[in-house]
Amino acid sequence: MPVEALTMSGRIPVLLVSGFLGSGKTTLLRHLASTLVDHKLVFLVNEFASKGVDPQLLKTTGLPLITVEGGSLLCRCRSADFIRHMRRLVELRDEGTVEVDLLVIETSGMTDPNGMPTLLRESRLDVLFEVRETLAVVVPGQWIKLQKVLPVLNAQVKAATRVIINKCDVSEESEIDETIRAIRDLRRDVPIERVSFGKVGFTDPGALPDARPDGEEGVLPASPGSYVACEFKLLGRSLATEALVKVLTDIGSDVYRAKGFLPSQSGDGMHYFDWTPGRWNSKPAPDVAISGGYLVVIGHRNSGPSIIRSVGGLIAGSE
Repeated sequence: MPVEALTMSGRIPVLLVSGFLGSGKTTLLRHLASTLVDHKLVFLVNEFASKGVDPQLLKTTGLPLITVEGGSLLCRCRSADFIRHMRRLVELRDEGTVEVDLLVIETSGMTDPNGMPTLLRESRLDVLFEVRETLAVVVPGQWIKLQKVLPVLNAQVKAATRVIINKCDVSEESEIDETIRAIRDLRRDVPIERVSFGKVGFTDPGALPDARPDGEEGVLPASPGSYVACEFKLLGRSLATEALVKVLTDIGSDVYRAKGFLPSQSGDGMHYFDWTPGRWNSKPAPDVAISGGYLVVIGHRNSGPSIIRSVGGLIAGSE
């Protein structure tokens, strides 16, 4: 369908949520789902791995959910899927099949959101959608440790109209203060909000500011870059979470995130496992958990062989 035929109901407002791996983006989306109950939200979630873990958690909200998996939606290698889903959403809205007051896009943790204006313009989606706010979700200790070696963390802050400092309940005040100072060095005037559990202040999609930061449009990369996602099917095998945490920690600082659904050793079903360096948790998984168990470990591409050898060995030894 021509672009011109899709604009009959006006542009759809977009809230773009960025943030590094484990910063709490999905928790923030779940918070929006529970607070903006009088509005018609649609979620579009981007997973770097080929199988989505976060979309499984968001299914419990009951809201319309679109997934783009297997890379960054702002990489030319995956942008065609993103464009197709966006056009289809407009068609469904204009047919009356889907109601949407706000499209909330959660990018993968390694995504530089500065490329979004470029992608929308090149695909002519800018006549269909309007990015009204871009959030950068950061975790104080993690962000300070990684922002000097991973440029994408700074890029996410530079693209933001608001920076959300999350997980303040488990962060030292000194870490929070240091993070705020570092953010101010990058963006002196950007609004900063301190929250826990992703409970960002947000009441009315119609009142979103149109306040994009000044600057040139970003470039869309042609490949995923220096990151790798190692995926493991557990086939019903249970893992000792403490042993898994030790293996992940021992691999080294080039491992950034592990998450998935693990069969419980106690036999009470699946548990959702979430690990970032220095922090982890395991809790009962929702009924929509992936059958048999699944784990994805994301890190620098140099760590790929170590991840496969160490985590794969732990899984094999659990038989």
